Amino acid sequence: MAAKSRKSARRRRLALYLLTLAGVVFRSELAILLAAETAYLLLQHRVSLRYEIIPAGLAGLAIGLLATVSVDSFFWQRFPLWPELAGFYYNTIQGHSSAWGVSPPSFYFTNAIPRLLLNPLSYLLCIPLALLNHRTRQTSTAVLLPLLAFVAAYSALPHKEWRFVLYVVPPLTAVAAAGAAWLWTRRAKSLLHRLAALALVASVLASAAASLALLHVSSLNYPGAHALARLHLLADTSDNTSPINVYLGNLACQTGVTRFLQADGWVYDKTDDKAQLLHPAFWERFDYALVERPEKAIGKWEVLETVYGYAGVGLTSKSTPPSEAASAKHGDDDGKG
Repeated sequence: MAAKSRKSARRRRLALYLLTLAGVVFRSELAILLAAETAYLLLQHRVSLRYEIIPAGLAGLAIGLLATVSVDSFFWQRFPLWPELAGFYYNTIQGHSSAWGVSPPSFYFTNAIPRLLLNPLSYLLCIPLALLNHRTRQTSTAVLLPLLAFVAAYSALPHKEWRFVLYVVPPLTAVAAAGAAWLWTRRAKSLLHRLAALALVASVLASAAASLALLHVSSLNYPGAHALARLHLLADTSDNTSPINVYLGNLACQTGVTRFLQADGWVYDKTDDKAQLLHPAFWERFDYALVERPEKAIGKWEVLETVYGYAGVGLTSKSTPPSEAASAKHGDDDGKG
């Protein structure tokens, strides 16, 4: 019994350490999930503050800071730089995240999580069964309560995106699996159990097909990346004496443009300061611009090509694409780029 207790303590320390490390290095919102999990374990008297929480937290914090500050400071040439702290301060403390849209408090529970789970039987049938079954109730409750607290706390922020609560999908799926297993093992008990089991199998197959379809749709929704790739092919590179200067608009940067796509010998600018964008001198130094609205680029420009994003499925014959990225070439009065 003592050996089992020590093994459980090691597993809890490892879990808390990994959550801390991931929050420091990758995503700052994991701090809320870590707090919810730690608080639940403390309330249940299943974890020691002195022997598990503090050692795991300090180890994760120290190793995470050493890794992220050293690496990111080198690549960004700013020291000291802790990206997750800077992002948390900018988006949450200063409130700039609201500029990207505001959603109602119920968004995660009524929209994001059902879409992430995809299979409606997972949250309408399987999770309730796992909570009702006395054999799986305790474990399922221990998994669900910290997750619900995390999502509820994060719902207080005005700006919401499904990726902020993506971490709840594996544990919710595990709880749903417990309910599905209970239902499947009792499929021969009655006609109702048999029909429910068949519906469960059909829903899994339908969800797999829907996932493949959505995967294909997602591949069509990166017009910025496609536009930059096309620009690299269309651009005039005959003059090798000076670098090619390209302006990357906000929408292009949000829809696939990354550093991995940038070409050698090209200079890219992502300035989004509205004051600078209104000065003609700002635009004169660019050879090409990747923007969603070419008419907003000051000066004489020629549109080389337009790449459209996925507009969605509709019943009307005509629709306006939600996003587009146009490659525009800058020219002078003589028509030379």
